[in-house]
Amino acid sequence: MRLSLGKLSETREFLVKTKKPQLSLFAGRDKIIAMGVLSSFLLILVQGLFLLLVYRSLPSELPLFYSRPLGQEQLGSRFLLWMLPVLALILFLLNLFIAKKLSSFMTLGRILIFTGVSVTLLLLITQFKIITS
Repeated sequence: MRLSLGKLSETREFLVKTKKPQLSLFAGRDKIIAMGVLSSFLLILVQGLFLLLVYRSLPSELPLFYSRPLGQEQLGSRFLLWMLPVLALILFLLNLFIAKKLSSFMTLGRILIFTGVSVTLLLLITQFKIITS
């Protein structure tokens, strides 16, 4: 039994309409990118939660500006520590947006996401070192 062209196109339309929605931002195309996105998100979450937990016990001024001369000029308000998770989140979202727009270039997406994970990890380490110093 042969399917006519009309039946074939109807079947195709039905299959396209009933596709399961993809939960992944990259529709499961690359597991490396998906793991990088998850890693960055978790690192940013850890960074924010860690700061929330210790914020009240921090002194009002912390050494934040290590490029300045030793002493009072290095100190900054503890509120400025929120710059680090916010900066990590902005860079993560920017890299994610660019990687999504250029999704046909899988290598570029991997590089962007890997860079995002690296920067987020470095900002977490920096925040930890500032708080524990």
